[in-house]
Amino acid sequence: MNRSASYLRHLYLAAALATLGCSVSVSVDVDDGETTSGSGPETGEGGAGSGNSSISASSSISASSSAGAGGSAPVCEAGCLALDFARQFDNVDPYALAVDGDGNILVTGAFDGTVDFGGGPLVGTGNLDAFVLKLDPLGNHLWSQRFGDLSSVIETQAGLAIAADAAGNIAVAGRFGGTTDFGGGPLANGWDPSGFVVLLDASGQHLWSKRFGEESVSVRSVRFHPAGGVVIAGDYARDVDFGGGPLPSVTGPTAFVARLDASGGHVWSRSFGGPEGATAETLSLDAAGNIAVGGSFHDSIDFGGGPLHVAAAPGHTGSDDIFVASLDPDGEHRWSERLGGVDGDDHVATVVDGAGGVVTLGSFFTTFSAGDTSLTGDGNSVPLTRLSAGGSAMFARASARAQALATDAAGNTWLAGTFLEGTDLGCGTMPTEFVGIFVAGLDPRGDDFCNVAFEPSEYGGLSQIALGPDGALVAVGKFKGTIDFGAGPISSPGEKESMIVVKLTR
Repeated sequence: MNRSASYLRHLYLAAALATLGCSVSVSVDVDDGETTSGSGPETGEGGAGSGNSSISASSSISASSSAGAGGSAPVCEAGCLALDFARQFDNVDPYALAVDGDGNILVTGAFDGTVDFGGGPLVGTGNLDAFVLKLDPLGNHLWSQRFGDLSSVIETQAGLAIAADAAGNIAVAGRFGGTTDFGGGPLANGWDPSGFVVLLDASGQHLWSKRFGEESVSVRSVRFHPAGGVVIAGDYARDVDFGGGPLPSVTGPTAFVARLDASGGHVWSRSFGGPEGATAETLSLDAAGNIAVGGSFHDSIDFGGGPLHVAAAPGHTGSDDIFVASLDPDGEHRWSERLGGVDGDDHVATVVDGAGGVVTLGSFFTTFSAGDTSLTGDGNSVPLTRLSAGGSAMFARASARAQALATDAAGNTWLAGTFLEGTDLGCGTMPTEFVGIFVAGLDPRGDDFCNVAFEPSEYGGLSQIALGPDGALVAVGKFKGTIDFGAGPISSPGEKESMIVVKLTR
């Protein structure tokens, strides 16, 4: 893991989309084959959204051509998706997305200044504040909240992860500086940020909240456990105690996975880090409560099945590689694998599929290996790897600039992200002036069956994707300029970017 790149990806990914490299989609070595993701909470109520746009459509997205002028209707389409709606919100950075069992859409992240999601203005404290937004299945505002504090001297108040359970309760996790009240009383920390987890009911009311660590703790992923409570993952720079005693730290960041009960109490906690550090970035659980965790590490890491070592070119000590580990419901090792090449690799997302396997998305520079499969990159390539329930590599392929990953009950994989000049999404090579948004569907063997792309006049990208109970796809991201999802153009304000929430039906 490139630590600064990893941090920026969580907090500033969408702002840098225009500088990303491109890669061509290629299928490789295919055999066979959950989504998701002050003075106290301030709730927006009443009023209309200010500076936001809403577009709805019921017709199927149709293929179209474009001279690259920007803001045109879809530029690549494979006949599989229809636009339900697109919602635009200004002054917002989205970092995590979930869809609950009723199809309601949940987004968390950070904002600066004032934002109105449709329930009245939420006024920030001067630094970045965290937000939680809930939309109904039609994209209408249900409620929104902000969490922040003027005493924070660093920009670290951000929701990095969100999940919903069958009852509609919402778990939000992330990091904060200063003193913040999530609804259960002030939580305070020192100069560096602490991690947090807060549980809200379906209406956004506080149930419990926890702070973890004195310094440099980030909770990057949260999922509900089928037996109750939540599982969290992330990293810390110094000792941290989740309630079971201090976990040790190493020279660099240390990865952790912890389980909390329904009241936020400690069940178990584990730390994983070699001599040079590691970061756990995403979690996914199967129906039995087995935990798939993905992230990046430097030098070596051991989850209990023996050390994994990064690949190293002759004469070099090695760079970062991707890890994927499966833990049982008690946090004990089931299997663990290293993925990557010799020039550094970064983890993006890991999800469990319907067959108990794991699908992982990352990035690599020149070479990437997974089992017997090797990929060659162009300096900024994206590997998609599917592992069996036992951790064996089933296929690996290079993708377009995917930044988001989900799987459905049929074993299909859905990707969303950014395409750039030269990328082939199945509709021919995109013109060089395009810096656009795409959604792609892959079958269980890794073959494309659905692609749709949209061209903003300047740039854009999708950073999160989730599936609803009806199979609809919901994605969030950012764009700059003008973009048309098929029902008319929307535009970002001036030189600023806008957040988008897009729902596509199949």
